[in-house]
Amino acid sequence: MITAIIPGAGTGQRMDSPTPKIFLELRGKTIIEHVIETFASIDEINNILLAAPAGWKARATEIFAGRFSEKLKIIEGEATRQDTIFTALQTLPKETKMIVVHDAARPLVSKELIKEVIAGAKEHGACIPTLPCEETVKRVRSGHVVETLSRDEIHIVQTPQAFYFEAIVEAHNHARERKWRVTDDATLVERSGRPVAAIPGDIKNIKITRQSDIKFAELFLDT
Repeated sequence: MITAIIPGAGTGQRMDSPTPKIFLELRGKTIIEHVIETFASIDEINNILLAAPAGWKARATEIFAGRFSEKLKIIEGEATRQDTIFTALQTLPKETKMIVVHDAARPLVSKELIKEVIAGAKEHGACIPTLPCEETVKRVRSGHVVETLSRDEIHIVQTPQAFYFEAIVEAHNHARERKWRVTDDATLVERSGRPVAAIPGDIKNIKITRQSDIKFAELFLDT
């Protein structure tokens, strides 16, 4: 059994909008509709768990009323992404074999990328998509450059990220015990000593963070 967890509980403060960004429209559909429709179309994914922003579960339920009821479950997210994933993991049945975590703010994720990440996780236990860094990268401290990093080894990480169930549960349990706070699940798996495979990401799979990102997403949809 494969379950997709879609954390979408962020308020999107950088969007400068009173409405959480997953409910903003992108070519006639909300951002979250683009995401859920893509995941629901993949037969290999048995369940989808959407974590809505606090106070917005009813809105998410309204949007998907009568759709994807055989797969989709909506919960209210926690204060942080990491806590949201931990809570979601506790609700899943023991039959769960694999977890796919995807940012709700990445509406242009392709079915092909999702399937490739799942295949990578089946082979390696954990798999993430990345893009090579095309800029010069420097470490800056207190306003001064202290080191220039080799961009050959620097990659930008995307979602979806796929993991065997026991690996991601173990990683989150370790994080709770050791009070680790990170920005993605792969970091927790790495810190637990498990290997994480990286496959080529998709330049179109952008994360909606600011208003300008919606314009970029629309351009990608039009091509």
